[in-house]
Order: sequence, then C-alpha cells, then structure tokens
Amino acid sequence: MNKAIKIILWVIAAIAVLAIVAAIVLPMVLDPNDFRDDIAKAVDDRSGHELNIEGDLELSVLPWLGVDVGRATLSNAPGFGDEPLMAFESASVGVRLMPLLSRRIEVGKVSLNGLRLNLVRDEQGNENWAGLAESGEAAPEDAPADAEGGQALALNEVAGIGLSDAIVRYEDRQEGKQLELTLAEFESGRIAGGVEA
Repeated sequence: MNKAIKIILWVIAAIAVLAIVAAIVLPMVLDPNDFRDDIAKAVDDRSGHELNIEGDLELSVLPWLGVDVGRATLSNAPGFGDEPLMAFESASVGVRLMPLLSRRIEVGKVSLNGLRLNLVRDEQGNENWAGLAESGEAAPEDAPADAEGGQALALNEVAGIGLSDAIVRYEDRQEGKQLELTLAEFESGRIAGGVEA
C-alpha cells in the first residue's frame, strides 16, 4: 500500500513538472501570430465575413490554455457599407486543460475591451449578422459525433463575460429606427450548460 501511494505521488509530481515546463517552453517555441492567416481564413470560410487581426496574439498555458488578441475587426456583409460589423481593441479567453481530456470545454472569463458592434437590418429585411448565426449543414441524427465516431466536445461552462467601453448600435432601415447602447462596464456571472461544440 505504501509503495502504491509513492508511485501515485511520483506520477502527480511528474505531471506537475511537465505542466510547468510546458507553460515556460510552449509560448517560446509556438508563436500564435504564425496562425493569423489560418484563423482569418477559417472565419471567412465559416461566416463570409473577413477577419482582420491588427494586434498581436499572445498565448498562455497555465492555469488556462488562453489567448489574448489585440485590435481586430470583422467586416460587414456585402451591401451594408464599409463600417465593420464588429471591432474591438483587445480580447482574451481561456479554457481549462484537464476537462479537455474528458471532451468537456470549460471556458474562463471572456473579456472584450472597446467593443463596437454595428447591427443593421436593411430595407428588404436582410440582416448583416445573418451569416454568423449559420453553422453549416446540420448533421443527421444517426451520424457519429465526430470523425472518429467519438463523443462531441461539450461546452460545460463559461466563467463569465466582461465588457468594457462597449457600444452596440442597431439600425432598422425597414422601420426607420436606430438604437445605441453604451456600456462602460459589464460583468456577467457563471454561465453553465451542456451545449455540444
């Protein structure tokens, strides 16, 4: 019994050392800015909106696998003008590492600074955010959850959402109405759920 406890403690210590080494080494050898074009292409392919990341991307490993993003803009839909659909000065998000091994996503606090969101419904009733809500074709109910036939990742919780210096504008050209919401600071609490990702 005593020997088994020692082995378990050695395994835990080895995992802790590996995690610390990864936290130090990974950000030095992996530059997330190298993936800037791939990220922009994935967003464009998925939504039809062009993502332009002007600021730097910074990676962190412990205690969360996280990324900090500098200034970025998301283009408007065709026919809605040159003003971006969305822009922000900085953003950060992280996920816990250990739950990923169980195919669960636990997101830390999502922070957005300097958010500018411009929502427009045109005279024909088209919305400039419509492409963002579409996630592609729905999979058949009897199809496997992923390529290997395993379970899909499940979004279990978001620790919170924080906004600072945010402005949301809404223009309904059919009704001739305009609204503007300004938030100096906004903090939400924990958001829990079992949404498949």
